[in-house]
Amino acid sequence: MSEIKEERLIDQQTQDVPVYLSPSVNDDVQEFSTEEETETEDFQNLESVFAEQNLTIRIKKAKLHVIREQLTRESPVFERMLQSEFQEKDAKEITLPGKRVEDFVYFLRCTLVSTDDDLTDVTVHKVLPLAHEYQTKRTLEKADLFLKEKCETESDDLSSQQIIENILEAELYNLPQYLNACINIASRKYYQKLVQNDQFENISIETRLKISLKRWEDIDTMFEKTNFFKSKVHNKSQFPWNIELSFENVGESLKSFMHNN
Repeated sequence: MSEIKEERLIDQQTQDVPVYLSPSVNDDVQEFSTEEETETEDFQNLESVFAEQNLTIRIKKAKLHVIREQLTRESPVFERMLQSEFQEKDAKEITLPGKRVEDFVYFLRCTLVSTDDDLTDVTVHKVLPLAHEYQTKRTLEKADLFLKEKCETESDDLSSQQIIENILEAELYNLPQYLNACINIASRKYYQKLVQNDQFENISIETRLKISLKRWEDIDTMFEKTNFFKSKVHNKSQFPWNIELSFENVGESLKSFMHNN
């Protein structure tokens, strides 16, 4: 009986004690709850790897399990397929005929935010056609930057054949940074090396014009560096061999500028 009275006394004492939160604590609580209610896109991307995979992509005998919402957010093609009045709208599994499993795995891993893999020399040319087909803008931008940087790194070693193939690839998939890097390199190739290649005619007129203009601009820069025009205009009385010497300087500059491959 005494124990029951004691418990009641403790309860009464507890109820009578007011509980206060200091202003700083209240502020922290409010701030914390706000962060929980408004998740950032970056956090959603981190969290997405733990989301339920609610769509299966079948390629031949392989089944690739993905998050439908991630796929539709990255690709307007899949968005139309899975959210419009197509038969796949409510499907839990879709089949993609004519695709290679390996290529599609690389494509998904580079495209979906839950993995977001970087492109490599091995994967970029496997991923690029699929990124173009499914209009995944972010993946195309990754490929554009990767190929541009790779092209600039290898510029001295790229043959005329290779640079023509690169230009055609950049034009096909509409990769502007990659294309500009290729134009800069092509402008330093010997004319005959380019035009004798059967594929050169497949390059657009616009790109061929840009190659020519880039060559023109660079040669003007070389003449300015050798002061050839200045000497010809301001020193009309100079001996002919001085003018010839200026031409030789331009020629030496061109040797290092041009790539005979």
